[in-house]
Amino acid sequence: MMVAAGLLATSALTSCKKEEVKTAKTTSQSNGALNKGGGTKWYDWITDNCIPSSQKTCLDEVVVRPHKLVPLDAAIAGGGGTIATLFSNQTVALELIPEFNDAGFAPIRAAILSGNYNFDKTVNANTNLVHYILGPVGNINHAAPLIVLEYSVQP
Repeated sequence: MMVAAGLLATSALTSCKKEEVKTAKTTSQSNGALNKGGGTKWYDWITDNCIPSSQKTCLDEVVVRPHKLVPLDAAIAGGGGTIATLFSNQTVALELIPEFNDAGFAPIRAAILSGNYNFDKTVNANTNLVHYILGPVGNINHAAPLIVLEYSVQP
């Protein structure tokens, strides 16, 4: 009887440990930049807003001070090659896009670093939100962006 109780306790303990590992794995997977699921947002170009949806074109909102966006604005003016140079600096890239090194973000990262893509900036007049829409150089389509960076600019 003691052996059976010991096996039952070990089995219960193992089940809990398996569940903890499973939960941690699920959590880390859900933090990927392009995963679909709860909390995903789609860019509504008509209202210039990121809204809840089953699709994800908007990355998680990043709260920044205005000076943090100055290098991105300057790079946009310089074109796709300047964007690639800016984002080749890992410190800057991670400040502007926390998901930059996530495995799920690899295709977008490659596009940014290719020099063939640039951003277009929009400022929502009703909020403190600024959006940067990524698309091919010379053909940034607000209705079908590759990805949208959303910043809440704080004084």
